[in-house]
Amino acid sequence: MKKKKNMLRKDFLMEIKGSIGRFLSIFLIVALGTSLFVGITATEPDMISSGDKYGDESNLMDIKVVSTYGLTEKDLSSIEHLPSVDSAEGSYSVDVLCGVGENMEVLHVMSLIEEMNQVAVTEGRFPKSSKECLVDEAFLSSTEYEIGDVLELQSGTDAELTDSLKEEKLKIVGACNSPLYFGEARGSSTIGKGTVGGFLFVQPETFAMDVYTEIFVMVKEAKEAAAFTEEYELLVEEALEHLQLIQDVRCEIRKDDLAGEAQLQIDDARNELNEKKKEAEELFQENEDKLNSAALELELGKVQIDAGKIGIESGRAQLESGRAQIETGKAELEAGRGVN
Repeated sequence: MKKKKNMLRKDFLMEIKGSIGRFLSIFLIVALGTSLFVGITATEPDMISSGDKYGDESNLMDIKVVSTYGLTEKDLSSIEHLPSVDSAEGSYSVDVLCGVGENMEVLHVMSLIEEMNQVAVTEGRFPKSSKECLVDEAFLSSTEYEIGDVLELQSGTDAELTDSLKEEKLKIVGACNSPLYFGEARGSSTIGKGTVGGFLFVQPETFAMDVYTEIFVMVKEAKEAAAFTEEYELLVEEALEHLQLIQDVRCEIRKDDLAGEAQLQIDDARNELNEKKKEAEELFQENEDKLNSAALELELGKVQIDAGKIGIESGRAQLESGRAQIETGKAELEAGRGVN
């Protein structure tokens, strides 16, 4: 048995000596892969800890609530009163187009909020008026735009930009980074070429919207739990379950509100139509009366003309009779002279 092991060892060593280059290549590949795996495994906790710390410092939201119907103050209040929710904030956002060189880039415009998702200004300052904006630092560095320049925005849809934003031109007053974007990707869009090229932050009064486009939620005790851990995921899942409990009710209420608003608009339009119809009928009746009066005057005028014509003919007859009498008188006079 021992002799057999020695033979295997010798055979193994001979194989290595016969192809030492291939052996070393395989050895180095395995060693490199092992080192990489060990390095990633060792740094994972540090990466998670760094990400969690950054999220906590910037008050990064735990849940983002969106609705195709829009979100109202009552929706915000309902979410805030859920037992698993620590706080909630409403926000506005819209995708727009902006010229970059000869191309049109999609920019995601968001409103600044007080507590969550705190942006870090890397250059310049926060916007103070509805005509100013903070720009994505990466977008600013990759284009020719600079602080002080003015961005000219377009809607990118059939709707007017003023339906979403009060301003079509925004002055760049600073560059920033946002905790909502960890990597280079800026998300997708339904306008332009389909991908977002950067983001803007503006004051809430820049938006012309009546309802929020999203509500950001902070979950109770989630900040104390490390991100990406089972403890954190369980807390978020509980909050999501609570949100789902009010989802159908709030959506139905919002749907009824929209239907009521639409019905009010229909009623207003119908009332306006009826008023215009009544005015048109009154105007028509007034014009018809005037027309009838004019027609009556016209007929009276015709009668007067006919009467005048009769008078003229009678005058002509009298004139002819007078002329005949004159001629008769002349004849008699001439006859009388002849006798004398």
